[in-house]
Amino acid sequence: MIILRFLIPLVIMIFLEATFLKLFIRKVKWLKHLLYSVIINLISSIPGAWLTITTQHLCGPVLPLFFLGFIFQLLLISAIYRKHIKWYKGLGVAVVVNICSYIGIFIISALLSGIVSSCYYYSQKHKAYSEKSSAAVLKDEIGSIYTVQKVGQCEYYLKVYDVNESKWRVAARDNNDIVFYYQEGWDITKNYLAYPTGSEFSLIDRKDYHQIKSIQVEADELKFSPDEKLIAALTEGDDVSIERDMTNFKGGIVVSTGGIPVESLGYKSTLTIVDIDTEKILVEENDIVIFDDGLSWSPDGTKLLLSSFKDQEADFTENLRDMENAGFVLKQAKPKFVCEYDIATKTLTPLFEGYCGKYSPGGERILYIKDNNFMLYSCKSQETKLLNKVYERDPMPQWSPNGKSIVAFEDVKSMDFANMFSLRIYVMSIDDPNEMLIIGKEQEYKGLRWIAE
Repeated sequence: MIILRFLIPLVIMIFLEATFLKLFIRKVKWLKHLLYSVIINLISSIPGAWLTITTQHLCGPVLPLFFLGFIFQLLLISAIYRKHIKWYKGLGVAVVVNICSYIGIFIISALLSGIVSSCYYYSQKHKAYSEKSSAAVLKDEIGSIYTVQKVGQCEYYLKVYDVNESKWRVAARDNNDIVFYYQEGWDITKNYLAYPTGSEFSLIDRKDYHQIKSIQVEADELKFSPDEKLIAALTEGDDVSIERDMTNFKGGIVVSTGGIPVESLGYKSTLTIVDIDTEKILVEENDIVIFDDGLSWSPDGTKLLLSSFKDQEADFTENLRDMENAGFVLKQAKPKFVCEYDIATKTLTPLFEGYCGKYSPGGERILYIKDNNFMLYSCKSQETKLLNKVYERDPMPQWSPNGKSIVAFEDVKSMDFANMFSLRIYVMSIDDPNEMLIIGKEQEYKGLRWIAE
């Protein structure tokens, strides 16, 4: 598969270059142009291959790779066609041919990617809908599922799915007291809605969705305690990311930035716990390494689950050292761990490898993600069960109030720019993970919550 990713663009480049050369140098037959183009592209690929191997990176540095190949092609075209045109004209022809070829390969690659992705998307779409059509998932379930959905160009509504009636409705729209635009760190309970607004967060009354007050605590993510008396606020510091060496990649989450796979080393974050009534800060922990995988309160309100390293300082420092020693390419990042923060003792304890840990409503089980799969950990037997595949990089899973199901996001594969950030919402049974139901079709959503009304 990796070979094809490089071979197909190379073949397209050869044919395009031969065609453009024929337009400029008509004395030479097209087949001869094609032969020259093969020689030129194979030789000009050598410096790029060398750069890729020496940097130990699958794709190599993109800009140096481009310019090295470009310069080699200019020199080769001028040398091979020196009998037909003067050297300075050859350089001009080489520049035009290369620019036209790169534009052409970009357009053709984009069209091919669009066709392939569309075919895959439609095949997966019909497959997903046929596999996830069991309404039995919601049998005996209670409560309501909330999400923020994009409506129009820049409007976001708080929408609610009534589990008993199996239908969506608008719970709240933007007004003078609440703006949902760009809000992902919000949380909702039976009585309150809270969302961050920069250096503070707003507390909203659920009865009429108007502001009760603003609390002077900076937050990127908020989470109410089960008794609605406290709220945990997570403020993310600067993200420390590194390029990822894909040679021995064994799974996990990889984000591509500018064509270069990178992996987050976490955030040096601040965790704050505030009393909602008095606005008193009960806990303020600075410089905790936390991944942005969500917070989860224990049912008794004494602990929080979050994602971090097994050994915070040692693993974080070792990753940074490895990153520097490897020329900013990390061979194997330290794995994420589901960790438990004890509010009374202010201690962080690693539980097991994984991330996105969520306490079940009764607290006897923990849902988490490992190796792109949903896992279920029993706190009593300390056994782990594999549930099902994760269908989205950030699925934001949430337990149902009775602990029988979870709701999560599923990624929609689309090359259509309008649907590039679209997701589906599906409910999955814990007892039978193959039993699923899609309740929210292709839309842009921000955040998920399932609460008992």
